[in-house]
Amino acid sequence: MVYFDESLNQKKWYAIHTRCHHEKQVSCRLEGKGVETFLPLRCLQRRWKDRKKLVDFPLFPGYVFIRISLLDKRCVIETPSVVRIVGTRRPEPLPEDQIWGVKKFLETEIQFDPYPYLIPGMEVEVRRGPLKNIRGILVTKKNKHRLVINVSLINNSIATEIDAEDVRSV
Repeated sequence: MVYFDESLNQKKWYAIHTRCHHEKQVSCRLEGKGVETFLPLRCLQRRWKDRKKLVDFPLFPGYVFIRISLLDKRCVIETPSVVRIVGTRRPEPLPEDQIWGVKKFLETEIQFDPYPYLIPGMEVEVRRGPLKNIRGILVTKKNKHRLVINVSLINNSIATEIDAEDVRSV
């Protein structure tokens, strides 16, 4: 008797590791195959000898997020420049709230920076403002409070300054 694992059919968010500097190409190729992708970008000014230009760079270099059921993983793995779907032994889904938190950061006009992945720290939830209901870790840097959103599966984070009165411990 063959058993069918129903969880394989559920769409979840996964991180895929890509070849260096191939994130945009991988995202476009997967979208062409009908895969829902999320490639967080941040705009930075680059200077050349003769000009300055705003250029979009991946917020998490080497990674693209996809929302698929594991039954569809073959079409992802066979895509050129995809190295693997991230996980220790098999693909591990990302918590929805982490993807939602990163998307919320990108929707706002708030200045943010990539931030080293943190393990210690207090988990907090924002009580008011444009980041209301986002959970993250409160850290201090140069006597200022920062809210850090971790994307644990790929060991990356983003951070922004926040007023400590705007957060509460979870």
